[in-house]
Amino acid sequence: MIRWLGLSLVVAIGCGDDDGGAVDAASGVDSGTADSAVEVTCSDLAPTGGGLVISEVRAGSYIELYNATGSPVDLGASEDWLCARPGYQMLSSISDAVVPPQGYVQLAWPSGFPGEDAGGEMALYSSRDFGDADAMFDYVCWGAGLATNRASVAEEAGLWSGDCTPAISGESIQRRPGVGGLEAADYDVASPATPADGCTAE
Repeated sequence: MIRWLGLSLVVAIGCGDDDGGAVDAASGVDSGTADSAVEVTCSDLAPTGGGLVISEVRAGSYIELYNATGSPVDLGASEDWLCARPGYQMLSSISDAVVPPQGYVQLAWPSGFPGEDAGGEMALYSSRDFGDADAMFDYVCWGAGLATNRASVAEEAGLWSGDCTPAISGESIQRRPGVGGLEAADYDVASPATPADGCTAE
């Protein structure tokens, strides 16, 4: 039904200053360790501002990114940042995977990132200026507490509206296919995790 794969280790610090494997969604073939090889159609997960989309978060375990563009994305050369206040990490220091077009990468949970089902957030930035709405290009939040730290920046950027999703009651929070990822209704928090098996199985 939705997506996953890879691995890597990280060190993270504060976000307070305002080897992942990749899966080809078209073929179901991964460059790391695959859970499954399901043929999928994923072009309906459109980018919200940058080429990468936060497609699934399993708090404390992994973050899955989807390449919504028609070109490969080389994480090793990326200047983008992942932020879950008070943690932040440059993507190139997490993984050097090349994510194929309409493909996925799963990143191991960075140390120093809060990882609770009860409440959290995850954001992608094009620079380290975490208070700048122009630098943020994807965002999701769930539950309460830590979830509000970057919500105001996401709202200013037009990347989020309204309350966060409820707390994660299944295994992960997953972006639904065919939606903008801009509000709580665009996410599923009650299902089993779906690592790197695509968004809509055929």
